[in-house]
Amino acid sequence: MHSLTLKCGLAVAATFAALGTLPACNSPKDEAADVALLCEPPSGDDTSSIMLRAYPAAAGYAILDERLKSSRWKKWMADVDTRLSTKTYDAQGATLRADELDAAGKSAGYPSCWASAAVRRFMEKRPPPK
Repeated sequence: MHSLTLKCGLAVAATFAALGTLPACNSPKDEAADVALLCEPPSGDDTSSIMLRAYPAAAGYAILDERLKSSRWKKWMADVDTRLSTKTYDAQGATLRADELDAAGKSAGYPSCWASAAVRRFMEKRPPPK
């Protein structure tokens, strides 16, 4: 089986639209917006922002999965959620993923990212399963 990477563009989008499907096209703007979402502390009085501030690790996956636009950061969030679950707890892997977000945040001008800090706080509070 051959792997084919398609570059997003009007021709590709039109072809897939004619077939009734859409390719996973991520623009740099989507990834930059996702890094901002994961790095800027949640603000606002809406229920989602309040939940993210109060329970960042517990509420994070459910709320952020709906808000993230790029496949890169959606996969990142799903991977962190899997690594922190009871059955597949992987503190080292979760730490590496938090480091990945911190690096992307620093490249975008953020001194730190609240989402990676929430991952680390969660691991500190929860001992690994035996």
